[in-house]
Amino acid sequence: PEVLAFAELMEAKLRDKDAAYGGNSWKKDYPAELFEKIREKYAKARSHDKRRQVAQARISNDIGDVEAEKYVEDIELGHIADQVVHIANYAMMIADVCGAIQRKQGGDGCWRSTNRQLK
Repeated sequence: PEVLAFAELMEAKLRDKDAAYGGNSWKKDYPAELFEKIREKYAKARSHDKRRQVAQARISNDIGDVEAEKYVEDIELGHIADQVVHIANYAMMIADVCGAIQRKQGGDGCWRSTNRQLK
C-alpha cells in the first residue's frame, strides 16, 4: 500500500506542475540537469531535517514552548516529505530520459537514438 500511496503523491505533484511547465517537460532535459535538481531538493530536505532535529532536541530537553516545538517538528516533517516526493519524481524523470521506462513498455529505450548529445 505504501508504494501505491507514494506513487499517487508523485503523480499529484507532477499534475500540480503541469500548468506551469506543461506535461512531460522533462523529456527535453539531460540526466545531469535532473541530477542537479535532485541535489537541490536533497539540500532543502536536509535543511528542514536539521530544523526538525533542533525542535526535537528542544522538546527532549523541555526548552521553550514544547507545544510550539512539536508544531515546528510536524511542519518540518511535512516539508521533508514534500521534498522527497520531488526527489522521487526527478529520479523517475532520469529513468525516463535514460530509456528505462520505454524499455519496460516494450520500446528499445535508447534515448540517444533521438540524436541528443551528452553534456
